[in-house]
Amino acid sequence: MYDTEGEENRKAERYICNAGISINGFDGFAVLKNINMHGFCMASKTYITIAPHETLATRIIPEGVTGIDAFDLNVEVIWVKSTPILFTAGFLIKEKTDVKPFQQYIAHLKGGHSSASTSKIVFKWDDSLTTGNTLIDSEHKQLIQAINDFFTVCYNNSGGENLQKTINFMVDYTIKHFYDEEQLQIQYKYPGYDNHRKFHEGFKKRARDLMVGFIHSGPTNDLIRKAKHDIGEVLIEHIKREDTRLAAHIRGQQL
Repeated sequence: MYDTEGEENRKAERYICNAGISINGFDGFAVLKNINMHGFCMASKTYITIAPHETLATRIIPEGVTGIDAFDLNVEVIWVKSTPILFTAGFLIKEKTDVKPFQQYIAHLKGGHSSASTSKIVFKWDDSLTTGNTLIDSEHKQLIQAINDFFTVCYNNSGGENLQKTINFMVDYTIKHFYDEEQLQIQYKYPGYDNHRKFHEGFKKRARDLMVGFIHSGPTNDLIRKAKHDIGEVLIEHIKREDTRLAAHIRGQQL
């Protein structure tokens, strides 16, 4: 049996993880937050009919982890919270049916996925992103770092204040960088200015809309996947194709 008062759980180190969960007939993907040897929280877009003090049998299926089997936990519901877009609940572990895989999973998280220290490099700078323009390249490096800092906060579940801070910096720096690029285009009479500016405006709107979702719902897996594409991958492709063309035009005008 586990500490029913929760004091030990509050003091224990916690870890963030992504896992599937089967509970009360519900089978779907959920984000498990703050998991440790004593309890965990879950978040889902699907409402589940459970209530505090209810005892449940759950099955946890580790996501993206090889060599660790799914394991069963008997839990007590501590709290539930539901909004129109997200369902969350907290559980106290009462009994581990499958002890070994549970211990292996906690060891796996402890070994390299602590929410206090994991740094996430999702998009790495390399030579393929170099345009040859000092200002543009310098700002691109800073922007990619800001994007990686944002994903680090998401994966580490660092809290609303840190998430808001990284979002603000990333969006503000994106706006600054796009403004600087557009000034260069005006200065050097870039013929692709109108289309380039149109991309900037569309990107800023998508980024703002997406960040509102993160602020309201937290870093859900769906939002993280969408951010990787709509912010990171789209920007990387734009740098390689359009910004390289812009830098070449500027060099030609400077000859």
